Amino acid sequence: MIRERSADDLDECVSVLARVHANDGYPTHWPEDPAAWLTPANMVRAWVAVVDGRIVGHAMVRAHGGKASFNRLFVSPGGRRLGAGKALLEKAKQWAKERGAGLVLEVNSDQRDAIALYERNGWRRTGSGPADWDASIMLHHYEFLVEVDPDAPPPPREGEQHGAPVGQQGL
Repeated sequence: MIRERSADDLDECVSVLARVHANDGYPTHWPEDPAAWLTPANMVRAWVAVVDGRIVGHAMVRAHGGKASFNRLFVSPGGRRLGAGKALLEKAKQWAKERGAGLVLEVNSDQRDAIALYERNGWRRTGSGPADWDASIMLHHYEFLVEVDPDAPPPPREGEQHGAPVGQQGL
């Protein structure tokens, strides 16, 4: 089941993230404040994947340069092969389509499983380059284009609020 993430979910999300980091090295650099890393100021929406009452996955969308950026996707090692990653991707794609917004993402070139997931699910690589936060890390850039509804609200602008849940920006 995919549902919107609540503030009460953060501790469990951090715990899942710690297991993913230990197992897969994601994120590449463990954040000083993992809960804050999962709740950046430009976050628009965040979702969790829940199996048997436990959070097994997480994903978010952020406003980034007038586009929607898909970020912070992770699934616990024990929750893999259950379709949680794909379901989180689908939720974000559905959300973007409702708003007439395309999605972009960046993925560390070493994260082969993540790259395979994105490419199997319709994402198109648009380029590669060094990470702006660590030039020794190579990132692949992807986009997912959605059919634009002419009546959809405009894409986000940094810092814009659109009646999203408390602490979250909307598109």
